[in-house]
Amino acid sequence: MKKTFFPRCLLLGLASVCLILLPTWATADDTTSAEAWKQLPGYEYGQDIKPLWAVGNDVIQSMKSDDQRRACAARLAGVLTNEKATLAAKQFACLQLRQIGTPAEVPVLTRMLDNPKTSQMARYALQSIAGDEATAALRTALDRLEGQPLLGVIESVAARKDAQSTDRLIALAGSDDQATAEAALRALGRLDNEKADRFVLDRFNQAKSPVPTTIAEVALCVAERLAADGKKADAVRVYEKLGQPAQSRTLRRAGLVGQLRLSENQLATIRDWLASDDSNRWSIAAEAINRLSAEQVVSLLDGYETASNQTKIALIQALLARDNPAVLPLLRRAIQSSDPQLRSAGIRGLDRLPTSEVLPQLVETLLDDDPHFSRAAVDVLCELPKEPTGKALLEVIVSKQKNRFRVLDVLAVSKYTPAIGPLLVEAQSNDPAVFQPILKCLVKITAPSKNNLSRFVDLFLKTQPGKHRDAVERALLRVCRKADSKIDRAELILNNAPADADQTILLPLLGRLGSPKAARAVEASLSSDNPKIQEAAVRALCNWPNASVADRLEKIATESDQPSHQRWALRAYIRVISLKSNRPQAETLAMLKRAMKLCQQDEDRRLIVVRASTVRTMETVRWVAPYLDQPELAQAACRSIVDLAHHKFLRNPNRAEFNPLLKKVAQIGQDQKIVDRAKQYLLGM
Repeated sequence: MKKTFFPRCLLLGLASVCLILLPTWATADDTTSAEAWKQLPGYEYGQDIKPLWAVGNDVIQSMKSDDQRRACAARLAGVLTNEKATLAAKQFACLQLRQIGTPAEVPVLTRMLDNPKTSQMARYALQSIAGDEATAALRTALDRLEGQPLLGVIESVAARKDAQSTDRLIALAGSDDQATAEAALRALGRLDNEKADRFVLDRFNQAKSPVPTTIAEVALCVAERLAADGKKADAVRVYEKLGQPAQSRTLRRAGLVGQLRLSENQLATIRDWLASDDSNRWSIAAEAINRLSAEQVVSLLDGYETASNQTKIALIQALLARDNPAVLPLLRRAIQSSDPQLRSAGIRGLDRLPTSEVLPQLVETLLDDDPHFSRAAVDVLCELPKEPTGKALLEVIVSKQKNRFRVLDVLAVSKYTPAIGPLLVEAQSNDPAVFQPILKCLVKITAPSKNNLSRFVDLFLKTQPGKHRDAVERALLRVCRKADSKIDRAELILNNAPADADQTILLPLLGRLGSPKAARAVEASLSSDNPKIQEAAVRALCNWPNASVADRLEKIATESDQPSHQRWALRAYIRVISLKSNRPQAETLAMLKRAMKLCQQDEDRRLIVVRASTVRTMETVRWVAPYLDQPELAQAACRSIVDLAHHKFLRNPNRAEFNPLLKKVAQIGQDQKIVDRAKQYLLGM
């Protein structure tokens, strides 16, 4: 089967395309019709398909008249009887006969059924040819075939719904071969005649519970057809047996759904099943509520007080789905329930009640120690009007109530902008448990407008160095990046910072934005007489997000009279030049080599060796390889070699160079993950 699947699908696709192309299309190439028919018997999979297009075009043209169709079909049959024709050619011919085949081709196709290599292509063609001749050919083949060809023909007679095959299929359903017996049984279920249906139902009724899957599935199909034909009593008997607890869950649910659908009093059945301890019956009844009318759902409320909590939840959800006002008193009772699930269902429906009535209850639930209720309250609060909801939530923050930061989720989703000012005040706290969730919320609701940014910049300038300032800086950067990409983000900061802003704090932030205006501000500060401002300007360059300042960093690394500045600049230089860029890779490698000559510490040398793996060339491999022999750089070199070997376009053509290096990595590597990767690449993985 595996060998023929691709070619069959390919040829089937070609046949389909041929049927929709314009009749004159095939003349666009140099293959004439006569040449194509001559070449067709020798066609092999993978060869030029021009002959197939030309023949396919002839097939399309032949559909214009019965005479042309018969003539073309006869030519295709000639391919099938040609002893020299390839299997690929015969398969193509059979595909075309599925479109234009006539009773005259049936004898040829019938003989092909006996050959396992051609049986499938032939029976598909026969299955598509109209007339009793094709049906009879398939039917008689049931008596002589076996194995896979027989299974295929069983499927074809079922597809043609051949009632005259019923007796033979009944006999085959008793076969000792399980595959044959099951195929015959499934075919009987598709025939749609009384004798076949009766046989299936008899087998089903005789089977002990749980009924074997094949019999159960076929009986279910028959039952569905009987129900559609109005034979409800027979169908119900099948559904009832399938609905027994011993049956598999899937089949049991199908049986129960069938029973409910055919129930004479569906509403009474739903009511009984909702009160049942049987989880399958209950869940099906709960699903069925959604198909009832509004009046029918309300009628189920008669037993609400004595119903199970699960049933109450189902009724509440059904009423909510219909916006039925009958749900309102149920919601008020549900939120006071001691049952967590019922209470949660009540909470989730509170947005149907007046905001003024439910807001205090929702805020209280939001702060509940049980996160299950809190989450439900968040979902509802997000649906309520921003006012007065936002104001009530802000009061929770300011009053510093327990679990107060849960309100931030609602403020963020609703983008309640009046909260920005109060939250910025709260974010001045040095407690990470306070400023971290607040900053996360602020990023979501703050737009980069003048008023918002001026307050955000003011907060940034007030914070102390360390985690607090770093967190505020990251949040401020994210807000700035919301602005149009055409806007200079540094200008947003500079225009909203006070004139006397501390440059030692501001410059590193501008460096992270990396815009032209930031570059000018930093460059001016590098020549400042104030050493602290100079240092801040160097840090700004070291924070730059791209390689546009690479030359400036290299100059500081080589010419600065401050060793600390030299090292900061060098490490930043290594980082930015190894970022993805349009620069030729050879140039990047040359820059890394120059940086290596400037290094004074092994830590910086290791950084260069690791970052070299971003330059994916064999020149890089050859440059890194010697460092495997230097103890202080060997592990960095191991990582770089393995990272380079990861890329098959580089590794596969250069195995002679890579393999010795990977073997060495496997021997000296101290990181087990690196060693494992080296071994995988050695195996070609």
